[in-house]
Amino acid sequence: DVASGKQGQTVVTVGGAHAATAALYAVVCENGRYNEDGSEACQDVPNGQRGQSDPDVGGTYAVTGAVYAVPCANGFYSTTGDGDCLAINDGRRGQTDATVGGNYTPTGAVFAVKCPNGRYNRNGTGDCLDVPAGHRGQSDTEIGGTYVETGAVYAVPCALGLYSTTGDGDCLGCGKGRFAPNVTAAGCENCNAALKEYQGLDA
Repeated sequence: DVASGKQGQTVVTVGGAHAATAALYAVVCENGRYNEDGSEACQDVPNGQRGQSDPDVGGTYAVTGAVYAVPCANGFYSTTGDGDCLAINDGRRGQTDATVGGNYTPTGAVFAVKCPNGRYNRNGTGDCLDVPAGHRGQSDTEIGGTYVETGAVYAVPCALGLYSTTGDGDCLGCGKGRFAPNVTAAGCENCNAALKEYQGLDA
């Protein structure tokens, strides 16, 4: 009998041809392949998964001799099934397709895709979060820092004098005779009304 993580062959070469009958050797499955019971040829590890010696997500990665094909854990992805799952970078999320704004998946991610406009992700784990009103997506934490349309790592308040009604896109300036009242402004106010309020006069 051929053990799990191996296949029967007539030659001792990792990655050699499977012998359905008259196997002389039990050879470990090569990188990117697995075999749960040793009765058949080693199978390709599907995209979004990795070969392991145990069936638990986030378990022990097996370079060769994998017994199971297990989905990549949250915050990791694999485009080919060869090798270990890779960490998803900040400003991105795991998806089953490569389209910005595509289908998020918590496990078994095939692609690490930038967060779409109006969303951010600080550590590559989980789905992208909505940028709140009065903020914009950035690659740094400094108010007035670098705005990014996609792949935002942080939701940063708009700089004083600017506003954002939805968190989508860059912060905007108020028109003539209007102002943004604070650094997280979601809209503008008329200067005259604000001045009257400041002076305690009737509007």
